[in-house]
Amino acid sequence: MRMRFTQIIVSAALVLLVFAFARAQTPPGRRQLDQAVAIEDPNERIVALKAFIATNSDEQLNFIAGEQVALSWAQLAERQLAENNIGPAIEGFHRALGELPEKMSDRFFEETVARIPFVISARGYRTEAIELARLLEGRFAKEPLRLGALGEFYMNLEAPGEAIRALEAATKLAPDEVRLRRPLAAAYRMSLRLGDAAKEFAQVAALDGSDLRAYGEMGNLARARGDYPEAIRLYRSQLRGDGKLLSAIKGLALSLLASGKEDEAKTELDRIRQLKGQPEIDNDLYLQTQMTFYYLAQGKTEQATDAAMRALAIEPRYSWTRIAAAEVDMAAGQPFEAEKHLLSALRNADFPTLRFTLGKLYLVVEDFDGALEQFNRVLTLTPAGKFKARLGGVLDVEAESINELLARERQAAIFVAAPPTSDEQFTMAEALLKFDARLRSLKGGPPATVANPRRGRTVRESPATIEVLATAFIEAEGGRRAFRALYAASRLAQTGQSLPFALKLSDQVLDLAEAATETEGSLREFPNYDREARLRTLRGRALDTKGWTLFQLKRNREAMTALAEAIDSYGGLPEAKTSIWRLAMIRETVGEEKEALVLYLAAYEPPTEPGSVDVKRTLIEVLYQKVHGSLDGLNEKLGVGPRTVAPSPVALAESKPKEARPEDVIAQLPDIADLEQPLAPGRATSVMKG
Repeated sequence: MRMRFTQIIVSAALVLLVFAFARAQTPPGRRQLDQAVAIEDPNERIVALKAFIATNSDEQLNFIAGEQVALSWAQLAERQLAENNIGPAIEGFHRALGELPEKMSDRFFEETVARIPFVISARGYRTEAIELARLLEGRFAKEPLRLGALGEFYMNLEAPGEAIRALEAATKLAPDEVRLRRPLAAAYRMSLRLGDAAKEFAQVAALDGSDLRAYGEMGNLARARGDYPEAIRLYRSQLRGDGKLLSAIKGLALSLLASGKEDEAKTELDRIRQLKGQPEIDNDLYLQTQMTFYYLAQGKTEQATDAAMRALAIEPRYSWTRIAAAEVDMAAGQPFEAEKHLLSALRNADFPTLRFTLGKLYLVVEDFDGALEQFNRVLTLTPAGKFKARLGGVLDVEAESINELLARERQAAIFVAAPPTSDEQFTMAEALLKFDARLRSLKGGPPATVANPRRGRTVRESPATIEVLATAFIEAEGGRRAFRALYAASRLAQTGQSLPFALKLSDQVLDLAEAATETEGSLREFPNYDREARLRTLRGRALDTKGWTLFQLKRNREAMTALAEAIDSYGGLPEAKTSIWRLAMIRETVGEEKEALVLYLAAYEPPTEPGSVDVKRTLIEVLYQKVHGSLDGLNEKLGVGPRTVAPSPVALAESKPKEARPEDVIAQLPDIADLEQPLAPGRATSVMKG
């Protein structure tokens, strides 16, 4: 027992001796640095470390001390950030970056320096994080891997333009560094620079032949541009490296399907089933979404519907799946269902292709104003006549056609080359946008100018240009010219532009009305109307537009005749109230105030939007007061009912016609044949729809 105790005493003595020896061997400078680093309070630690740097001559220890000073400032700043004191926090992080030593360890860079902008962005201060990262770019301008780390930070922040700047600078310093070229290729793809992305992935593959992912990315991009043979070659190159690589098998199957080789595509899908089972196919959101577009392009609506339904079951919030499902419904003649998909997608995303698809849907049902509302949210026309949009929220792009403009979004997101939109639909959308843009530029403003490509300058607009644009819209598709001609005539009449041409178009619609309304469902916003109602509605609209055009041309006798004919054509249809209101305006204009008041009362409808100003009632009150000397009895005659919210354009397509003819008022219409008085000067001619 005594022997064992003696051994313990000897062992302890040896440990103390070793510790004392080690302490004796530690340089005094290192001991002083360790003591400063061990100070718990960051402010006191900074003072001690700076004092150490001022008196110490060991360069390596000074670098370590400099790292610790920067770390201490970062800790102080992070405390401020945790309390949402963003100003002091940013100031502290700037102090931290300003204290960085000339040299630092990779570990310190990764764990402290590169983490600073990430910490700021995680708190929601994206702009401030990017500004600090830019400062770091300048600090590490000659260090490629550290620039690359900043580039990847930008990628995580979905700032591909910033990432490209940092990564391009890095690859110039280290052109053969694969670790830099991979994220640069990804940044190009994120910014929709697909050609540059493909070239960069090719560089990665050339530098590292074992990088199977590079071949897959090149295959995806080849498929996105419609080069299916090249895509197939690249996916098969992947599979030679790893025959069980599911992403490569799926890419190959999709490329074969897009090529029309459905049997071969099924063979590849069978390989997946053998490896992972049917759920691997059924539960792949992106595979099913892309299959929807490919089947739809080949007219295989049933298979496209099945794929779309499977994709929606996986993730109903994915916007491209909603777009795919909407395209399937449009192809199947179900606009109401298509609209529901697109409105659902807009709750989670908003980008040009989505808005264009919703606008295209309204274009299909000939709600041209609804189509323009969507198109104008994301598309503009340049002075040179090109279309412009901000794609993916990152890239401003101009192109001669909408198809060319939007292709990058679809290609980058889902690698689908062919658009689900026909050439006729693109042409019609483009013509409508140009026609609308020109009308809006002229309405109430100075004469517009257009680009003169021969001389590189602008020239004064001429009325013929409006007519050319209107004609291009009308002739965009062969089967339904009458309906587009009516819309063009109505817009010209509303804006007071090219009124003789608007009159000519109205007469053309009247000539074509019989043939245009012969087919069931030909009145697309009211497909349930019977033949008589379709014909009455189209003729009524054409006569109403003609009457309003004549009114603006100061041909009031003819205007009243046309409007009376419009009312008669509408019969019991609700749109008669528009023509009654307009006829009332003309009656008031020529001084027949009592007759005008009767018409106003018959045509009156309260606003449908809660809280909106009732302009029509105000106009009626002024005239009623003038005719009767007071407003007594007006409420009873107006018969104002409860306010209602107007349905969506496509929902109207499911409605039935309603009888709404004011029989008692129409019977009282004065004989308009004798009205030949000129219009009173100064009368507003803006359209007031009933």
